[in-house]
Amino acid sequence: MMTTTTLAPRDAQREPAQTDPRKPSARQVYCAAHLMCELLGLTWPQNRADASALIARLRDQGAAMAELERAGGPAADQDTADIPF
Repeated sequence: MMTTTTLAPRDAQREPAQTDPRKPSARQVYCAAHLMCELLGLTWPQNRADASALIARLRDQGAAMAELERAGGPAADQDTADIPF
């Protein structure tokens, strides 16, 4: 006896969407990141390599700012009102 297998549509095979209302959706995170790039005058990455480079650059800058703050440098005196978000 021969059996046939019916394949489910591709969407039905995926994990269910995140439904935890306490966490932002992927779309919300993506939108927030895009808007922050615009506010900071950064170019939105065109591919994964560009995105990884941008993330690394932002992390390095953040670490440098934190180091300046710990040392009591100029970043410690900067008013948070200057930050656009």
